[in-house]
Amino acid sequence: MTVQTVVWGCWAAFVLIMVTVTAFGFRSYRRRARAMRTWPQVTAVVVGHREVADAFPSGDAGQGQISSALSRYRYTGPDGQIYEGKTSQPRLNPPSIGQQIVVCVNPERPAQSYPVEPTNPFVLGCALTLVGVFCVASFFFVRLLTG
Repeated sequence: MTVQTVVWGCWAAFVLIMVTVTAFGFRSYRRRARAMRTWPQVTAVVVGHREVADAFPSGDAGQGQISSALSRYRYTGPDGQIYEGKTSQPRLNPPSIGQQIVVCVNPERPAQSYPVEPTNPFVLGCALTLVGVFCVASFFFVRLLTG
């Protein structure tokens, strides 16, 4: 087996994994968004936050900056019971404790809920385009590398 075969095999495996993960992520996002259209919306109250540190710490002391906050919210389900959910919010604009947010509740499993957040299909399209451009660029890089 030559070095070129190994390099191309690694590239193909990497691209296959990247495309598979992207496709499954996009598919699950679309499935959840489609289901949420029929779920009832209820008002929830933010009851707390847990800060999530950045994956790549910076600074002299090795302290990571806070990249997001895991917000906990409490809501009353369609069955009248009180449930608690979690959502990740950006660090720049997390909801304050006591703030009301709108969540969609799964009527079959009331403990499953997701906040109603505006999504932009343009951003999803850009992300998919970026994955495609990266795959093509990495193809040419490996082609130059292997000669």
